Amino acid sequence: MSNFLDNMDVIDGNNHVTNVLLQDRNTLALATSIASRIDNEIIPQIDGNHVYNTATDLNLDNTGTEDCSSILSGITDNVGLKSGTYLIDSNCVINAQVVFARGAIFNVTAGHTLTINGQILAGRYTIFSGDGTIVVDETKQDFGYPEWFNDDVIKCYSVFRHVILGYKTYILNGDLHINKENSCIEGISYQMLATEVCCRLYFASGRIIIGDIEGTVINNYPCNITLKNVYIDSSANLEMISVYGVVRCYLENLYLKSATTACGITFYKAIGSYVKNVYVQSVGVTGTFFGFYFRDIYGNDLAGERSASVWLENCTYADTAPANGNTIGFYISSGHSDIFMNACEVAGASVGLAIQNQLHGYDIDILISNCDFDSCRSRSVLLDNCTAGMISFSNCYAAMSADGQGAVFMINNCTNNVSINGFQIIMTSNLQIGLQILSAVSALLNGIIITGAGTSFVATDSTKIKGTYLDNGTPVTI
Repeated sequence: MSNFLDNMDVIDGNNHVTNVLLQDRNTLALATSIASRIDNEIIPQIDGNHVYNTATDLNLDNTGTEDCSSILSGITDNVGLKSGTYLIDSNCVINAQVVFARGAIFNVTAGHTLTINGQILAGRYTIFSGDGTIVVDETKQDFGYPEWFNDDVIKCYSVFRHVILGYKTYILNGDLHINKENSCIEGISYQMLATEVCCRLYFASGRIIIGDIEGTVINNYPCNITLKNVYIDSSANLEMISVYGVVRCYLENLYLKSATTACGITFYKAIGSYVKNVYVQSVGVTGTFFGFYFRDIYGNDLAGERSASVWLENCTYADTAPANGNTIGFYISSGHSDIFMNACEVAGASVGLAIQNQLHGYDIDILISNCDFDSCRSRSVLLDNCTAGMISFSNCYAAMSADGQGAVFMINNCTNNVSINGFQIIMTSNLQIGLQILSAVSALLNGIIITGAGTSFVATDSTKIKGTYLDNGTPVTI
């Protein structure tokens, strides 16, 4: 039967019925021709122009019981996978673009490798499972989501050197070791209020380790490692971020907060690195805590065993809900050269800035400008046991808490060179000393303003100290 009216019954006045044909032979032939073209040409052409080969077209099993490796390895065009589990139970190389519908998962079994040499198109949902190895061609797919690995950030970084975090909390149980050259782990933002949505890494155990832990040769260190736009929280009593052997490490827009860890960021062997807009907060610490710590654990005169040329810009440490812990905002120990701090701040630590044991010829320059060390309980600034290098302050501010006693700015047992050019020191009680120098340090003082009810300046040996300061508005020349 045709798809249109081709005949009808005609009834006359005597109720006689006559069947009348409504199409001629040419019309019938044309209709037959069109139907033939639809069936034999148009439909096959549409069917052959699918953008993706479907799992059904390829006879791929999506129940997770049959190995799909052989079929997938034979694909030369793109493939689109509907929901289901696709078993990879032998080595498999896909030279095509792969599209994952939500619920479509490659289950790669242990001992086997899935290699994808094409773009991956998927949202923030799981697309990989199993204990096997996944390799991607990063010239085709240059980033990955932790959601592709069931929120496993560590697994995601093992596959992709560029990991993009979402607005959520990722729980880590172990170290996140960022050690690939030209790699980046980045979020979208970090929170400032508990109710805000943000990119958050929570360490139930472990820490972030950046760079080469064991190496001592700078030319072998990985280069260009970035961590940015992330809120980091931890319940482990460890350093939150440990920076080992790396050249050009970039830490930007980070918020680190903990009540249990021992340190915010520790620098061991960072070379030519940049730390910007990093906020470290400890809450109710009872033990020892360092906000930013340059640590020497080697003690050898090797360039590859110390940090050099590290910039800290707009970095802050805050000791909130203090519980009589020993907290130090910025601590620079021996063995580090060319440390630059600008527009950094400390609020409420035991010691705001401590520079200690600069004893070696490679302790060259520590330059501090436009920094604020406020409301400290023991010392705002402490230079201790430094015999080498130069320490310079420019346009800074220091004040202790009202219950603090002793020196706001103390130089103790130092014989190196110190330059202070523009520094406001506020004594908040009469039991405090503004600037105390207990050594034969070589110092140039210019533009120091000391105010408050305590003792403004004390020096046990002023033979190498030259300059002027204001004592509550009165100029004093040394």
